[in-house]
Parts: sequence; C-alpha cells; structure tokens
Amino acid sequence: MILFIQALHIFIMPMVIALLAWLFTRRKYSLTVLMSKMCLYSNILFNMFYYLINRKILISIESFSARATASYLVASLLLVIVLVILENKKIENQSLKYLPKKFYYYRTWTFVLFTVSTALVVHTTWLSAYLGNISFDQMLFNMKTPINTSNSTFFTDIFPFTAQIITISVSFIVLMLNQVKFNPINRLNKREIKISTKVWARTVPLIIFAISLTIATFNLKMNEFFDYYASNDTFIADNYVQPTDENVIFPEKKQNLVYIFSESMEATFFSKELGGASHANLLPGFTELLNDGYNFSNTDKLGGALTLPYTGWSIAGLVAQHSGIPFKIPIDGNGYDKFDFLPGITNLGDLLKKNGYNTSVILGADGNFAGVSNYFKDHGDYKIADHNSKIADGSLPADYNVWWGFEDRKLFEYGREEMLELARDGKPFAMVLETADTHFPDGFLDSGCPANHAEPYANSIQCADTQITDLIRWIQEQPFGKDTTIVVTGDHLSMEKKYFESLDANYERTIFNMILNPVNKNKNSNRYHNREFSSVDIFPTTLSSLGVEIIGNRLGLGTDLFSEMPTIYEEFGQKEVRDRLDKRSMFFDNEFIYGTRDRGY
Repeated sequence: MILFIQALHIFIMPMVIALLAWLFTRRKYSLTVLMSKMCLYSNILFNMFYYLINRKILISIESFSARATASYLVASLLLVIVLVILENKKIENQSLKYLPKKFYYYRTWTFVLFTVSTALVVHTTWLSAYLGNISFDQMLFNMKTPINTSNSTFFTDIFPFTAQIITISVSFIVLMLNQVKFNPINRLNKREIKISTKVWARTVPLIIFAISLTIATFNLKMNEFFDYYASNDTFIADNYVQPTDENVIFPEKKQNLVYIFSESMEATFFSKELGGASHANLLPGFTELLNDGYNFSNTDKLGGALTLPYTGWSIAGLVAQHSGIPFKIPIDGNGYDKFDFLPGITNLGDLLKKNGYNTSVILGADGNFAGVSNYFKDHGDYKIADHNSKIADGSLPADYNVWWGFEDRKLFEYGREEMLELARDGKPFAMVLETADTHFPDGFLDSGCPANHAEPYANSIQCADTQITDLIRWIQEQPFGKDTTIVVTGDHLSMEKKYFESLDANYERTIFNMILNPVNKNKNSNRYHNREFSSVDIFPTTLSSLGVEIIGNRLGLGTDLFSEMPTIYEEFGQKEVRDRLDKRSMFFDNEFIYGTRDRGY
C-alpha cells in the first residue's frame, strides 16, 4: 500500500493529470511532452517545497494522508494549467528536415549517462543522509548489507528515490530530445543542427556525469578508500601482542562466562544525570545491576568505549572484542562467509576451548550472514544455534520469521535452556548470546514490552534493558551463578539516525560495557573512570575478569582495563591511532588473513 501511495505521487498522478489536460484541450499539444514536463516539474518543484517544510531529501511518504494527497492534487492541477498556457505559445508539431543519423545513438548515450548520473547523486546523498556521519568502512558495509532481512522497511525507504530517478531521467531526456528535434532548432541550418545535437546529446551529459561522480565520491568518502590502499603502516605490527601459553595463564578453578552482545547498545541511553545523553534513563535495569558491577567509562560518570576504525558494525565489533584487532579485511565484510575466518589469529574462543571450556553461541539471525558461524566455528569450535538451526530442529515453524529471524525473547529462552544443559555437564562453559531487537531502523518492540516513549527506538532500547536484566537475574539465582562472570557490551555504536537527532550533538557517544561477578577485582580502584579505551581492550579485560593472568597486561592491540597499563589510545593518542589504523597494514594481511596457527584443540 505504501509503495502504491509513493508511486501515485511520483508519476501516476502527474501522468494522469497530463492525460486529462491533453484530452480537455482536444489533443492540441504533444502528450509525450506534457506528461514529461508534469513528471519532471512536479517531482523537482514539489520535493523542493517538501524539503523546505520537512527537512527531508525528496518525498518519502510513509502512510496515506488524505490532506497531503489533496494538496498534491491541487498543486498538480495548478501546474498543468501553467504548462498548458506556456505550451499554447509554442509550435511543437513541426518535423526536423535535417535530423542527423547519429541522433539516435546520442539518444541512448544521453539516457544512460543522465540516469547513471542522477542515480549516483540521489542514492549516495540519500545513503549519507540516512546513515549519518559514519566512516568509510561503515558506509561500505551498509551499501552491501540489507538493513533488515525480514521486512520491507529498507525497500520502502529506497523505492521513492529509485522511482524518482527513473521518472526525472526519462522526463528530462524526452524534453531534451524534443528540444533537439523541434523548435527552435528547426530554424537552424544543417551544420548548426549537428553542432547543437553534439552539445545537447554528448557534451552536456558528460559534464553532468563528471559533476555527479565528484558528488558521489564525497558522499561515499572514497578519499578514505584511496588513502587506505596507497599506504602500508606498521602500527599493528609494532604493537600487536600474540596470545600464547606463556603470556595467558588460566587459573586451576575456571570461571564460567556468559557474554551478551547487545546490538547497538550505547552508554548514550543512560540519562544525562548518570552520564548518558537521553532525556530519560532508558537503562534502569543496567543502572541497578551496576551497583554491584563494573563499568569502564570515558568520563567520571557512567560511560563506555570510544570508537576505533574498522570496528563499527556487528561482525567487526565481535572480532575486535574477542580478538583485540580491528576487522581490516580487503573485501566486503559481509562476503567473508566464504572464507576461513582470519586463520592467523588466536582469540577468546581459541583460548577458552584450549583450556577445557564447552563453548556455545546463539543468535536470532542467519549465522551464515557476514561469516558469524565461520568465526565461531573456526575459533573456539562453538556449538552454534541460529534461525536456520532452530527451524531445522523443530523449535520453530518452517515459516517463522520475526525481525532478523527470531526475536530476542526467544533468544533468551533458548539461552536459559542451553546454560542449564552446559551446567549439567560439569565443565566450565562459555555462552555467547547475540541480540538483534535494537538494530536500526527503529528497532523491534516485543509484544511483552510497553511503549512508554514517543520514539520507537527508545522503546526497543528499554525493552532490551528489561529482557537482559531479567536474564541476568535468572543466572544469578542458578546454582552455577556464583561461578559465572557476565559480560554485557554493545557491539558498536548505533546506526539509528532519527533518535539521536534530538540529543546533544556535542555529546561523545560510546559503546556500553558491564562486567558482573569478575574474579578477585577491586571495586574501589580508580581505573574505571576517565579512561580512553576501545573495543579491542575488551578482549584481555574479559579474560582478566575470569581470573586469567595476562603477563604484560596486553593481548592483541588491547589492554587489560583492570590493570595499570595504559591503552593504545592513552599511550599514543586517539588521533594517531585512528589515522594509522585507517592505513593499510601488510602485517595484518599476511599474518591474520593469509596466515595460519595451530589451535591446540
């Protein structure tokens, strides 16, 4: 229905009105020209007014509005009256005697170039506006990633832009070729006609294409791409610490680990009084849990991890937090499901498996997406449960598909069942849960959660807080709870845009973290606040929370935040670290992507 409404406003209504005007004037004018002008001018002029009123790029009608449609209809009728009056002053039915043969080739050339040019400008501008001010690696990821695999939100958002590209392009080409074919060029001689044809049908499209390519380059931040492949920096080679049996020493009594990757969870969602930026505290459950837990903060209040290049989407955040390195692969991050996953690294799963842990991971989406299953299988030999496996084992109906697969409520139900089974085995276990309900756009609000806020995304965040807090309270009540460390982190900063538009633009957004029941940690240490750290520091910090001794307090590029050792941000400064990680590292390629290591299990 929404797509039909969008199509109605973009080209159906203008063409129908043009047809009626043509019939009403007894077919006195060119129907093709009248339709083309109506489509072209209505899309350009009306969308300009729409932008001035709503501050949105082009028309993106989300629901039917009788008032909006009536206003559009009246405006279209006024426009067609103006066009008919202007058309009455022209004579557009005289043929051109000296039409060049190359004209027909130019027609195809012009259409293709102008359509590509329009598409480049509109789509890249839309992508930049839709995703906000993000880095090139995040931009590349989202260009090749479905925003949501289970509904038509993304398609609905992009449809009006694609439809308008085609409508505007076709209308412009028809009018331009009409300019060449009819008045006033029919008063020129043959040589002048050829010159005019070349200018309109060859030179002008090339100029437009060059301009559009330049705009698209800036929109997509392609300069970062060129800078990356033109460099070879040694920062990773100079500072990477390889985990080994000599510098990672597990205790005799091993602690269980429950690690919850909470999609897009930020410290931003705390209230301003607590250290966040939200008008109301969206994380009351986490706030209460942190009375007995640990939160590493970039301020003297509640806070979180700072961003790091190549860690800004789900699989990249996962790699950073479990491996201590950015996800600097030279291909699309979502295409990594076809490869051995970073065979040269030793990560959290490898170390846990080697030291006798049973490992399990549950996610509500397709585990093959972005190579998540490969990552957990190749590093830690995790038992993997995802949307596909739950359908295959009969836990879900064959046609069950909610949000990205199955909702977080079911994720936590399956997680409880799996933890009880793991605990019965008697061995230490590591349970990873990867949520999805707070993914942009707008998040998913479970039917069991109230909608207390006007902004949909705020409701999904508070729902996640409630569900995760309930799960943690359940774990703490279990016999294995006293021997279990719980880590809750956001995987990356949220890519939701609308919610953050109302917040303080100067607030520094950070990735949420919480550690509960760590082994032998001093709650009164001053190392928890005013820290400059990132996702890579979560890797050694998680091991440390399990009572693992880390000789030198560093693994990968990360630092154990419980120690007195400075992080790479604190040692080198944020700007230098980011600038150098933005450059290509041959060490990374050769050691981690193309290298191999003996897992020892």
